Amino acid sequence: MSELMDHGIIGMPFDMAMGDELSRQQFYARAQAILAERDQLRAEVEALREDVEAGEQWRALALQFDRHRMSAIWHLKALLGSAEHAGAAHDFLDAPPVQGNVLWAEIEALRKDAARWNWYAPQVGKYVGEGIDAVNAEVDAAMAAKEGDL
Repeated sequence: MSELMDHGIIGMPFDMAMGDELSRQQFYARAQAILAERDQLRAEVEALREDVEAGEQWRALALQFDRHRMSAIWHLKALLGSAEHAGAAHDFLDAPPVQGNVLWAEIEALRKDAARWNWYAPQVGKYVGEGIDAVNAEVDAAMAAKEGDL
């Protein structure tokens, strides 16, 4: 029913609303329908509140990411201005993005192998974005050649 009809039924004087069985049934049916509609609207409001909260969480994460991004840009600019680190910074900027925590896992594995890490650490920028198998093969070949020169 319409809102006007609901207002008319609920606003009826008590004697008129409860005057006979038909009026009581009509009043009760409308009251139940309005109660159900109210409950549905409350559920929708709660769902919207949850959506807003989720949106706020995403917004906070986006702002956090943006702060990290701006910090990284600042550090890269500082590195680009340094004669010692400019080459590595340019190599880093030219490299494709690394997916997930792959780079961290590779670095941890290399730290466990001290000889490989000592050879590899100064040249990290050169290998960013390549697969670890290709990097390991090149590192092993370079280390073997270096040992052959000794």
